[in-house]
Amino acid sequence: MLAEKFQMRDLGAATSFLGMRITRDRSKRQLCIDQQAYTEGILTRFQMHNSKPKGTPLPEGIHLEKGAKDYKSEAQQRTYYQQMIGSLIYLMIGTRPDIAWAVSRLSQYMQEPTIEHVEAAKHVFRYLRQTTEFKIRYQGAGNSGLIGYSDADWGENRDNRRSTTGFVFLMADGAVTWTSRMQKTVARSSTEAEYMALSEACSEVAWLTSLQSEIGYAQTAPTPLVSDNQGGIFLAVNPAHDRRLKHVDIRYHFIREFVESKRVDITYISTDDMVADILTKSLGRVKFEYHRQGLGLSNGNI
Repeated sequence: MLAEKFQMRDLGAATSFLGMRITRDRSKRQLCIDQQAYTEGILTRFQMHNSKPKGTPLPEGIHLEKGAKDYKSEAQQRTYYQQMIGSLIYLMIGTRPDIAWAVSRLSQYMQEPTIEHVEAAKHVFRYLRQTTEFKIRYQGAGNSGLIGYSDADWGENRDNRRSTTGFVFLMADGAVTWTSRMQKTVARSSTEAEYMALSEACSEVAWLTSLQSEIGYAQTAPTPLVSDNQGGIFLAVNPAHDRRLKHVDIRYHFIREFVESKRVDITYISTDDMVADILTKSLGRVKFEYHRQGLGLSNGNI
């Protein structure tokens, strides 16, 4: 159809797109995307290609904070840090949801990075040194449809006590979209933080189902959306007036409309199986690797 409108050549199945490598095994109905060449390039650029590898993007339980009020970083250090984080952001957006929380937190200190922040950024590079070949694998044979995981870490940011929203949507057992970001307002409880995270995840559902419809794969069934907070689920599926939510911005309440119209089906899942946990905090290596696998990330050959 495009060839009828434009002068073009058919080069066959795509093998790369915007720096992402695409590999397929049609007999197994598998497709993988990765940015190995880009990862190796930034490791060399920042002289981290011979660094000691790390098992996680940041140490478990790390708490990053701003420098003192009168702290001013040197211009050279600031530029170096901004370049590092900028390089990581492109990688995180493309194929590496496993570094999303680390990059999101580190990007909040772009204006006045301390030595601690620079060392933390280098820790992410050391993790990439060990996981250069990792790719997102999509398993078409399983016919696994769209499913979302929503989570929040209450009051995680020590600078302003705002919570972190993390959600990821999988299709064919691989991550297709993900987010790790600080919430716009302070939540007064973990339930409230989870409620706001679920609402933001519903916005992503609207976009994803619209995209599916536009490309000819309209979804008629509700999108499964799971959370590990029963209080947040209760507030979402029970639209009765609740005095505890009077102060919550109205934009978060449209989640109830999604539930009533059966556009999403919100259910509970154990925290141990909450894949989006990797997007809200720094985890220990065992738990981190378990959730990383749940995102569809692996270093195996196709």
